[in-house]
Amino acid sequence: MNKLRTITICLAASLLLTSLVHAQDLSKYRHFSLGTNLAEISKQADLRASNATTIQRSPATIRELEWRPVSLNVLTRREPVEKVIFSFYNGTLFKVIATYDSDATAGLTDADIIAAISSTYGPANKAAEKGPHSDTMYGAAESIARWEDAQYSVALSRESFLNALTLVVLAKQLDAQAEASMIESAKQAQADAPQREEARTKKATDDLEVVRQTNLKSIRP
Repeated sequence: MNKLRTITICLAASLLLTSLVHAQDLSKYRHFSLGTNLAEISKQADLRASNATTIQRSPATIRELEWRPVSLNVLTRREPVEKVIFSFYNGTLFKVIATYDSDATAGLTDADIIAAISSTYGPANKAAEKGPHSDTMYGAAESIARWEDAQYSVALSRESFLNALTLVVLAKQLDAQAEASMIESAKQAQADAPQREEARTKKATDDLEVVRQTNLKSIRP
């Protein structure tokens, strides 16, 4: 009886160890890690940090850097991802959006894609959640599968407009801070709109007056 119990405990421990060994890191996309700064990501992707586009400056800086991966051996292996957008919150990578090439995924079922991604991130936590959401850069999309823990989320979805598969890898806390920042920025922009319009109108009037004064000096019958 004791021997059987010992075998059972060892088997359970072995299964637990195997599970831990195969537990995947949801904080990474390929060799890029969430939480890394813009300079390091640029170096890893062989891009210039100056190529990053500033999406927002206040109350927090949000920038995006586009990367188009190329297969190291185009003769034997096709690169399935068309482009990757790295998003930075105050210089720190908080989200990665990878858009798949439609030709590279042609004929593949959702199960095929889930299986391929599960080889990196482990079994999906959630799958086939019908209904629109907004994990992609294009807006509404249909969720296909999700891998997540307390800190990170990996979501596979199909964008409804272009019918493109996207994979979104994000750090939950930083993503929430970035979203709150964008909401605050939008509110501030709306509040500042009348003042900006007044300044724009004044500048247009002043510019027209400069042109008028110049033309007054040169007008002839």
